[in-house]
Amino acid sequence: MNTENKRNTKNKVDLDMLFRSFNNVTTSDEERDICDWLNGNEENKKAYSTARDIHEAFLLEAPAELLEAHSPESACKRKKSLRIALQCIGYAAAIAIFCVIGYNVINDRVEDRLAKTMNTIVIPSGKSMDYILSDGTKVKLNSGATLQYPVFFAKDKREVHLDGEAYFEVKHDERQPFIVKTFASDIKVLGTEFNVNADKSSGTFSVALVEGSVMLSNTLNPGEQIIMHPDEKVTLVKDHMVIQEYEASKDAIWTEGIIDISGIGFDTLIDRIEKSYGVDIIIQREDSPEIDCISGQIRISDGIDHAMNIICQLSGTTYRKDLKTGKIYIR
Repeated sequence: MNTENKRNTKNKVDLDMLFRSFNNVTTSDEERDICDWLNGNEENKKAYSTARDIHEAFLLEAPAELLEAHSPESACKRKKSLRIALQCIGYAAAIAIFCVIGYNVINDRVEDRLAKTMNTIVIPSGKSMDYILSDGTKVKLNSGATLQYPVFFAKDKREVHLDGEAYFEVKHDERQPFIVKTFASDIKVLGTEFNVNADKSSGTFSVALVEGSVMLSNTLNPGEQIIMHPDEKVTLVKDHMVIQEYEASKDAIWTEGIIDISGIGFDTLIDRIEKSYGVDIIIQREDSPEIDCISGQIRISDGIDHAMNIICQLSGTTYRKDLKTGKIYIR
């Protein structure tokens, strides 16, 4: 077992680390600690939300030029000033300040500024994370996903940018359409549940609709639009969107900690295993094995060795694991 998964994250996550995360200056190990801590219990999620609100409250009082600075150096300065302020006034007082600032200082000018100030979440390999946006929309981000979203949604629309896989439960608001922008399509919704897999590096794109309706606008072929209904799936074929009837819940099963291996090829299966467990798998053979699995599932919590044994049984291959590097080799 990879020793990295054994790290004890208890008491490691504090306000200082969270503020550095909000400013995108944390290390990959710290981001993993935060993910583990967030998935620990509901109280941690509430504490995270409170810390984010305090962070944004201080930003409300900052000069415009500071809010517009996005360099790591500027982020460090913001983090340092926030840390010093909190050390001086204490956590409880910081929350009190947020209550005053959050409800009395926000105005149209500040709202417009915050709508242009983007936060970025990057999920480490082998991890997933639940997140609630400022409008109440719930997002579950899969391993390796990147989500960009504004500190404060604009009055006329709610817009986020996604690279990777995520499951959305969009808070209904007819006055503010929710738009998920990806490399291949803009997905416009009012209130619904759907799974998006938009990986620009591999050219993979799909949307599976569970509830409600969405409209897709192809950014690779402007003018091409599709309106989806429940249990339909749209994929990208030669830069064109193709729609088909589909049991949409299959694409969302990863949110339950399960890898669906029904009817997929060897390369796709290996990619899912790498993403789910945060491992590198090296194929030491010239041909790609064929697998024939009409239906099947792998529970991630059963461990990487269990998953690899299933793969080898299906493909007629063998594997070995380098205990020093954590890499897995398939022959």
